[in-house]
Amino acid sequence: MGIKIKLLLVLWAFTLGVELQAQITGVITDSKTGKPLADVEVFLNKTTIGTRSDEQGKFQLESPPTGFVDVVLYKQGYALYRSSMKLQSGRAYDVKLSLIKEKAKKSKPLTAQELADLKNKLSRVNSVTSYSILNEAELAASNENGSRIFSMPAPIIIQVESLGYGIKYFVNGLKLSDFAQAPVRYEYLQSPMYKRALTGKRTGRLYS
Repeated sequence: MGIKIKLLLVLWAFTLGVELQAQITGVITDSKTGKPLADVEVFLNKTTIGTRSDEQGKFQLESPPTGFVDVVLYKQGYALYRSSMKLQSGRAYDVKLSLIKEKAKKSKPLTAQELADLKNKLSRVNSVTSYSILNEAELAASNENGSRIFSMPAPIIIQVESLGYGIKYFVNGLKLSDFAQAPVRYEYLQSPMYKRALTGKRTGRLYS
């Protein structure tokens, strides 16, 4: 009898935990045309939680943590979207989001000194010394109002073999000095989305 009661309590606690999870669903459109945008990368900043929108622009994020989270949207050719939300246990959130098209900017590869400074920052931020920047040749910046601005359509993609995950830094439009403010996504090296970023359809660049 005692074992049955304990088992029922465990099952009840498990069911309650599942029911209390929050959920985010939504639709992403072009801000000008109103048409749905497919293949938008949707993720929660500094987590492994993420997905991509489907042909109807719809997406769903499963089991996000409760409290304040930063929702980030990325699609090449559009300005990066970032917004904070407060999630409560057991609630479902349905949102309508739009992305603004971004004009291409003239840019040049990072200088040797800028690249060295960036690598030092990456080492300090991630507390690692051994990693690879998979799209190092694509890192570029432009001059705007006396400042050097990251100007590249793809995120910086680094791979940390020893820890078993990859990291994406979405830096486009940020000052080089503001690198630490970039939205970040962690992905396990074996995840389908991480592999897609490395081996998916390309348009002359690593990430498309």
